[in-house]
Amino acid sequence: MNEPRSQKSIQKVYRIWPGKIGVTNKRKQSARINGTQNGKWKSAQLSSLQPEEKEYWECEPASKGFCVRVSISGKKTYMFRYNNLGKRRYINLGDYTTVSLKDARMEAQGYILQLDKGIDPYLEIQRTKQAEKEESIRQKDAQNAVTVEEVLNHYLTTIAPSSAKNAETKFRNSHCNVYRLIGGMKLKDVTEDDLWGLLDRHTNRGKQSEAARLRSYMKAAFNKAKKHRPFKLSRWSNPFLNIEKPEESENVHDRALSSEEIRDFWTLLDESDEALLGVRAVLKLLLILGQRVEETSKMKWSSLDLDAGVWDIPPADNKTGKRTGKGHVVPLPLLVSMITINSRHMFTIGDKPQKPKWLKSG
Repeated sequence: MNEPRSQKSIQKVYRIWPGKIGVTNKRKQSARINGTQNGKWKSAQLSSLQPEEKEYWECEPASKGFCVRVSISGKKTYMFRYNNLGKRRYINLGDYTTVSLKDARMEAQGYILQLDKGIDPYLEIQRTKQAEKEESIRQKDAQNAVTVEEVLNHYLTTIAPSSAKNAETKFRNSHCNVYRLIGGMKLKDVTEDDLWGLLDRHTNRGKQSEAARLRSYMKAAFNKAKKHRPFKLSRWSNPFLNIEKPEESENVHDRALSSEEIRDFWTLLDESDEALLGVRAVLKLLLILGQRVEETSKMKWSSLDLDAGVWDIPPADNKTGKRTGKGHVVPLPLLVSMITINSRHMFTIGDKPQKPKWLKSG
């Protein structure tokens, strides 16, 4: 009986090799794998295959072209082999230890279907690899074209307006204008040294907090750029990943005064001009209470209870209170009471001072 026409045309295109390469003794071949049911292997059967003096192949009877190659070192590799238009083709399906027998067999069956459709799987694999290579080159070219300025501008458009305003202020800081210094650089050319150079412009002035904020904004901008598809930066590594937050260091603006310095400063205040009585009081209160300058300078007699020794700062005069609606109670040492009684002029006009009961009785 004649074969169907389609089957004849297929055989003209490719031929699946039976048996194994380099070995013609079929009896010797079948002796390696015993007890095969329905022409299909079991994983345990393959595990029993041992290396020999020469590399050999075993092919599953029920699956065209599906084989396992055993090297002289004992490594087992799933393979698919066929002959297309006189050309021998080999396709590696994966290592026996990492790919399951079921998955390897299914992949081989997929290649059989491609051959039935007139598609050479080996050439298809090569075309796919070439396309991936070209895409990689295209992405690299796109990555090479992106500048730091484009990255920063993109970041500013993706965050809230208020945050964008703060970020741009940091980017255009007069001491470290990122746009001017590295804005024109290609992102791929930016190194950790370049970024440390930016941060050092702040840390060298004792502005660690400024450096930390700039690092935070720029790291976020670079991370946003990596996720932005048009930039094609999926394979680019953010140099900020290895740059830690600048360490806070002691500087003349932020460090605490020593006991000797406080004593000397207090003496200078006592010796200052009487016309500066109010300023003297505020400075002393700042030293004793440790409250904010704005809060201390707005202290009102109505907020003080000198008998109870407390200062009840209203929400309107407290930074946190403006947000939470809650006031802030500060304990007052006796020394504070003496300072406030003798410095009534530093308080809001019209807010009459009230002497504590213990002072009235004296």
